Amino acid sequence: KGRGTMVSGGGSEGRMADVVAGGLAGFCQDAVTHPMDTLRARLNLSGCNDRRVKGRGFVGVWRELLHHEGVGGLYRGFGVALLVSIPANALYLSSYKYWRDQFTQIAGGGFLCDSLAGLSAEFTSGILWTPIDVIKQRLQVREAKGGAVSVSPQSVAASSASSSSSASRSQQRSTSRATTTTKASIDRSFQEARAIVREVGLKGLYRGYFVGVFVWGPFSSIYFAVYEKLQKLTKNTDPATRRNSVSLGCGMVAGGVAGGLTQPLDCIRTRLQVKAQGTEGMGFWRVLSSMIRAEGLVSLFRGTTARVLWLGAGG
Repeated sequence: KGRGTMVSGGGSEGRMADVVAGGLAGFCQDAVTHPMDTLRARLNLSGCNDRRVKGRGFVGVWRELLHHEGVGGLYRGFGVALLVSIPANALYLSSYKYWRDQFTQIAGGGFLCDSLAGLSAEFTSGILWTPIDVIKQRLQVREAKGGAVSVSPQSVAASSASSSSSASRSQQRSTSRATTTTKASIDRSFQEARAIVREVGLKGLYRGYFVGVFVWGPFSSIYFAVYEKLQKLTKNTDPATRRNSVSLGCGMVAGGVAGGLTQPLDCIRTRLQVKAQGTEGMGFWRVLSSMIRAEGLVSLFRGTTARVLWLGAGG
């Protein structure tokens, strides 16, 4: 998810500027930090019978992924982010701005208003974010010729054959490797979406919606509460410095703190949304207890480094 800072603007023009700026900022963040997101997804599932990455840390999984799949492997699932990132980020940030104004009018602003606004923005923007996350993560944890982890057979069979053949045809027709990679990524995203719909219907694209809100809701609450607090603490900074480096620092700290604190929730959400082997038919609490029994409490924190780098930079 892109996490941009809100620009204070007045009236409808100011709100439109917030929407456009937030959407573009989120898109740029997705393009730069997507490799960290991919590593996060792989690490969150590293205990699911994937012998090559099982027990490895951040650096080990990074090296393994580059060795077997190349740089392209780091951008698996980027196609769907490329297509939907701008409207999804715009919806998220404009929702936050709207709800913050509403809660401020009721309670006068402050830490609680910022937290509630972030949580409310997640309920609203989850309409777009949940399908993106489901498709993206299922692609991120799959290798070029199979699965990076053991995923349930039903979730793979419908799309793996068509994805491989389409990617191959695209590569043969393309005269530019970059163009081919982007087109193939977008094609795989559409194919994955069709496969999910064929398998379980449209509800499959919203698998984990409430779990996603359970993850990103606390993230947004922590992020915006910390961000707004840091902004107030630095209000006496020189305006030119505040507009650039200080705002950047506030966003990075807020994103990193919120990302680290919500990592265990994100780990469970990832396993549920990609239907990792052994989680079929399970809910949030059953997956949590199963992970702790089989892999230990440390399994919930394997993706912490990647998540903090991803969301810290994105903040």
